[in-house]
Amino acid sequence: MQARDYKSRIPLTGLACLALLINPVIADDLRVFKHGDGQKEIYVGDQAPKAEDLVKMLELPSARGLTRGINPDSTRGSKPVSLAMNLKFKAGSVELTAEDKGQLKPLGEALQNKQLRSRYFVVAGHTDKRGNPSRNLELSKKRAENVRWHLVRNFGIDLFLLTAVGLGSERPLDATDPYSPINRRVTITPVEKYY
Repeated sequence: MQARDYKSRIPLTGLACLALLINPVIADDLRVFKHGDGQKEIYVGDQAPKAEDLVKMLELPSARGLTRGINPDSTRGSKPVSLAMNLKFKAGSVELTAEDKGQLKPLGEALQNKQLRSRYFVVAGHTDKRGNPSRNLELSKKRAENVRWHLVRNFGIDLFLLTAVGLGSERPLDATDPYSPINRRVTITPVEKYY
């Protein structure tokens, strides 16, 4: 997996360039990761982006499947963009800290936005490599469930529009250090519909 940020000499993907144009203030904390299957994940660091910025990120053309102003071939078959929220889960914990809840506030506000409020999302929990793989899978599912319920209870998001899944340690952000805390995260990905 490759990590690209605005400071690197590696050319940025169109996704990262657009995200930087949306809000250069969060550029220091923004990193775009590309998984082996082509899935792109935007990792937002310690500085929580504004709700309107999250709406724009989740409504990026590759996330929407829209091609207005973009070569149709460039988005055909593209995977939706995932946002990785920088939640500070302690190893083995599913509890959201006050800081985590602060990080989730702009996301909850973004999901209330008229552009997103009727869209389906998958909330996926991830762990680092520490511990038993089956326990990590269970832990990641509980983390996703906690985030899902937090968004439902505190922001009135429709429960049926959010599906929580656990992925364990199978999709690390930092594959070079599978024990890195950056791998303990929750992602949110727009989907057409989840069954």
